[in-house]
Amino acid sequence: MKHIKLIMLTLTAVCAFSAVTASSSMAAVRCYRVVTDGTGNRTDSHCTTVGAGNFIRIKALPKKLTGLHEWCGETTEPNVGNFTNSECTTSGTGNFIKVIVNPPWWQVNNTVLKQGSKQIKLQLKQNPAVLKTPELKAEISCNGSISEGATIDGFGSGPGQGKGRVTYSSCTVLKPSACTVAEPITTKQLKAYLANAATQTEVVEVFVPTEGTLFVTLKFSGTGCGANLVGERGVSGSVAGEVIPVESETQEGLVTFPQTPITKVKYEEQEQKLGLNVVGFTSTFSGAYGARLATNEPFGVFQN
Repeated sequence: MKHIKLIMLTLTAVCAFSAVTASSSMAAVRCYRVVTDGTGNRTDSHCTTVGAGNFIRIKALPKKLTGLHEWCGETTEPNVGNFTNSECTTSGTGNFIKVIVNPPWWQVNNTVLKQGSKQIKLQLKQNPAVLKTPELKAEISCNGSISEGATIDGFGSGPGQGKGRVTYSSCTVLKPSACTVAEPITTKQLKAYLANAATQTEVVEVFVPTEGTLFVTLKFSGTGCGANLVGERGVSGSVAGEVIPVESETQEGLVTFPQTPITKVKYEEQEQKLGLNVVGFTSTFSGAYGARLATNEPFGVFQN
């Protein structure tokens, strides 16, 4: 059992995760709302209009403060902040200011989804979906995958979340030969949450089992499977896909699971490590899913 490529996971519904570029290592130049109204130097949430206001451009977030979602931010321009040190404890004209770093959230039809749920359909867009386990030399490829009972959920002032299952069909064991996997393949009940990561959009959806660590059980048979693969084998752990687009609404979004896996995310201002494994051997999942609300309403992921 040395390389298993299977597809499984995705659910775009949910989401995913965390607090924003919650450390200076993940921060990029971004427009943030200031903690104290009127202390910013931009009047709009995109920081396009200069003037006394509630927003400011920040290039790093060196210090988490005690207030909910509050950080000490380093300004992109000199002497536009009201603190002189990177912990925002010494008042005075300087390069630092207190800002609000909200976690990513779902928005539907120009309204933040703070409560309730919306049904969502996730469907494989770019075939195939693949799970690889390099040490086992086994690969499984599935040409069909769709969500079951998936939703995106509001979570108050916290990050967007979601839940559901994912099924896979038209699956082929590419390696080893003379080995097959039983269908249908259906994941355990999954939960998802929005988080931040070092990707192009900086927002990802993390998918984990609702209970325990087991994602799905695969049943292999055939003379070529070998002792390490034949029989029931569990796939466990967590996985993240990049959310595309961000900061805009659309009728269909995309969640992409890259061939090089996303292994670290920031969720609720804490770093989390992610990864999948097949009976203890490191695995990767790749594929791309389209996500569309059952109502066909425009929706998207936003932050700050």
